[in-house]
This record gives sequence, structure tokens and C-alpha cells, in this order.
Amino acid sequence: MNMKKQGLKRAATVAAAMILTAALAAGGVCAMTHMTHTESEASEAKTFSEGSSVSVFHVPSLPDIAEESVTVPDDGILIRALDLSNADTLISDFSGLSPDIDVISRLAVPVLKGDGSPEVLIYHTHATESYADGDTYEDGHVFLSDNDESNMIAIGNAVAEILEANGIGVIHDTFHHNAESYNKAYSSSRRSAVKTLSQYSGIKLVIDIHRDAVSIDGSQRKPLTYINEKPTAQLMLVAGSNHNGWQNNLACSLALQRAMNEMYPTLARPIYFSKGEYNQSLSGGSILIEVGAAGNTAEEAKRAAVCAANAICRAFTRRGRQTARPDAH
Repeated sequence: MNMKKQGLKRAATVAAAMILTAALAAGGVCAMTHMTHTESEASEAKTFSEGSSVSVFHVPSLPDIAEESVTVPDDGILIRALDLSNADTLISDFSGLSPDIDVISRLAVPVLKGDGSPEVLIYHTHATESYADGDTYEDGHVFLSDNDESNMIAIGNAVAEILEANGIGVIHDTFHHNAESYNKAYSSSRRSAVKTLSQYSGIKLVIDIHRDAVSIDGSQRKPLTYINEKPTAQLMLVAGSNHNGWQNNLACSLALQRAMNEMYPTLARPIYFSKGEYNQSLSGGSILIEVGAAGNTAEEAKRAAVCAANAICRAFTRRGRQTARPDAH
């Protein structure tokens, strides 16, 4: 179900990158250089914690994407692919809290009934974020678009479609919250989410879908992997610590990341755990997902959205563990 969308007014600025590549490197992932999965790495077991137990998966070999690059038409912006998957690091911690991941991973997370009633709210604080092949504003802002076929609304639609196919009712807020002001976008999306949560008491997951921006040495980078031999944007979960109950939200991010690692071992980047709030105080089931980055294409992002939705089914429904399939269309 879509909430009424108002027309977009031009956004003031392009969203600042949430991930600093140097910070990622400090968290254990080298973002300044391409990470190629070699044949020897493919045979090594990668592990992650699931409470007191440890699950094991194998990272498949990937095509060498180090040399893959594209230039945005008319803008002269160079884009290079980059692998930022979380083979060795689950969390990039900038919160100052040093959370005990084993303890938090044992916390209960929401379980969706999947009976068709509204259980998931999807919204977009920065709805007009878009990708390298999308439309641009008339004043020349690249990677921002009011075209809902190529911005975050399209990504939310892809997620909602999979969830609804699995019986999970979705409220999709398609309002452009950054239309009036980028700086006030979180205030706008918060008001909308509060209203929706008051109307639908059965909502258990509140998902804010964005896209990241990664720039190195003057060129945009697109976090990229291959799933079913198709180029697919990599995903990053963002969790904030500046509110009571952050542990529950981090547990949700860890559960979703775990499901992605089980289904698509190179899809997820390390969770970005920061001092932010991101409206996550509204629900113990709050999740922020960065689907790709500005350098990715909309198709790469939509494939990632399908994967994310399948992983949500796996992580938060009992039935989903049998019905969710690792397909990226």
C-alpha cells in the first residue's frame, strides 16, 4: 500500500556519504584498494557468530572487477567497481560503545506472522537518492532524481513486492521527505513514521531504505558483487546508538546480515554502527539499509533489493526459511 506522494521540489544538496572509506579501513575492511576474492580465498571457510554457535559458509570466487569502470554520460564522472563485502568484519564500530556482538546476537528479534496484515513499514528519508544511470535534477545535481522508477521508491517497491509475495503486509511510504530540505528530511520522515505506526499497531519492522555514496580520489565507486553471474550492488546496514534500546535494533541488523551471509556471502558490507539516531528510537525493529552507492546502476540496486527482501523473509519469519530463495532477478 502506498501513502499519497506529494510532488518533489528540488533538493538543496547531494547527500553526504555516510561511509568514510578511511573509517571502513579502520574497521577491518580495506576500502582504499580493491579486494579480489582469489581461488585460494574461495576455499577458505568464513565464520560468523550466531549466539553460542558458529555457522560456516564458503565465499565463492568472483570475477575480477578491479578494472571495471564506466563514465557517466554528459557528466564526465569516472566510476569504478569495488568489493566491500564483510568476509572478515561484521561491524565497523564508530559508536565508542564496543558492543558485545555475541550477547546482542542472542537478543530476540521480531517474528513476522506473514498473514497479510501490515507488519513492515518501508520509507525513505532521502527518497530522491538515485544511481549513475538515473535521471538528474534540472539544475544538474547528479545521483538525485524525482523519477520514482529509478530512485529509492523503486528500490522500496522491489523489496515490498517480495515481502508481499511471502504473505507479509507492507506499508510503503513513498513521500519525498527530502523535497523541502535535505537537512530536515529526518524530521519529516519521523513525523510520517509516527503517524503510520499509530495507525497500524501490528507493524514490527520499520525499514528506511537509502543508497550510499563512496568517492575515492575524485572518482565514484560502486560496491559490487556477482550473484547468479549478474552484477549486483552490495548492501550496508546502518545502526545508531544514540537512543535507548539500540541493542534491539543492532540485533535486528545482525540477524539480517546473518541471513544475507547465509544466502549471498558477498552481498553484505560490515554494519555501520555509529553515534547517530536515524529515527531508530521509534521501534525496536528499526533497520536502515544502504542499497548500493551512487556509482551503481539502478538495475544492480534492484537485484540487491530482491536479495535483501529474501533475507528479511529468512531472518524474521519462520516460514520464510523454507520459502525464501536466493534469487536475484
